[in-house]
Amino acid sequence: MDKSVQNIILKQFKKLTINPHIGQLLGNVKNLNLTGYYKLYADNKKIRIVYKIENDNLLVLIFGIGKRDNNKVYKNVYDRI
Repeated sequence: MDKSVQNIILKQFKKLTINPHIGQLLGNVKNLNLTGYYKLYADNKKIRIVYKIENDNLLVLIFGIGKRDNNKVYKNVYDRI
């Protein structure tokens, strides 16, 4: 990702440090069980950030960042978990 997109994503990370629940809860996405994970949009919904909150809201784990292309970011996260 180019520098401008990286800066946009960093701004979203800063928002997560203030309120980790700003994203939308995921469930079953295209037959991929991502229950307990969240998605947060960046760059006018072109980029998805998939994350999970642990340790009573003290820890945000980023599992994937990617473009919307055919839900590939969700497939990659599912494969990782």
